[in-house]
Amino acid sequence: MPVTVKIYVDQWIFINFVMDYFLLALVKRLLGLSVKRGRLSLGALSGTAVSGAGTAAVIGLGQTTQGWAGSFPFMAFLLALRIACAVGGSLIMAQVAYGPLKRQGLFRAAGALFFAAVLMGGLIYALTSMFFLQKAFSMALTAGSLLCFGVGAYFFARGAVGFLTENREKRQKLRMVRLSYRGRECGIMALWDTGNQLFDPLSGQPVHILDSQVCRTIVETVEAVRCIPYQTIGVSEGILPAIFFDTMEIETEEEAILLKKPLVALSSRPVSPKGEYQLLLHGSALKGEQCK
Repeated sequence: MPVTVKIYVDQWIFINFVMDYFLLALVKRLLGLSVKRGRLSLGALSGTAVSGAGTAAVIGLGQTTQGWAGSFPFMAFLLALRIACAVGGSLIMAQVAYGPLKRQGLFRAAGALFFAAVLMGGLIYALTSMFFLQKAFSMALTAGSLLCFGVGAYFFARGAVGFLTENREKRQKLRMVRLSYRGRECGIMALWDTGNQLFDPLSGQPVHILDSQVCRTIVETVEAVRCIPYQTIGVSEGILPAIFFDTMEIETEEEAILLKKPLVALSSRPVSPKGEYQLLLHGSALKGEQCK
């Protein structure tokens, strides 16, 4: 089914700018960068300029070399030129939008731009194919419809990137923890919860939060219980029972962190709705001198 595309120069510039901005926004979300929208706009403008220069060069060469325009060397030269423009444009866009970047960070951002471009291109192709397969006649793909498909592809890609980054961040914060109490030990998964800023009002010691069901597997009797007041959304005032364990060993990528006499509060509700972890580490558990 034939599909034609008629785009004018001003429309082409606008569409390229919007698509480059979407790519930079996706990479920002994928890499977890903190960049303002103005920098993203400047990066999109630089990418549009490089793409426009490369397209103009291709058109100019095609008009001045009509004798050997269809030959293999000419086609290979055009392919190399387009690849150089794509690579150079990605590097320039990354440096302008996220810079100043060193060599490793620059190539990492450029590679992420290439991944985002492939993802966006595939989604746009899929959306256009699904749309035109439902039509029994050929029709023209206008600049407006192409832009709409690009916006739809961006939001699909944004959802996919958000899902990937959320799982990645959660995996980075998951730690294997071994608790010991009176000679009994238990190995569980813990989440380093930077939002957990619960402290014991008497000693000022940080408080970790453990699933009470797990506590019953290693704790039979206790001599003393601390009462830790807390507040959360929906609970203006509450009390959590807490006990001192003998040790808590937290495995990290570099070394194991051993906490002596950690104060652990017991939660009657599961700390993870999906059962991915059973302990919420205090926000200071993996940083500073408090945890060593």
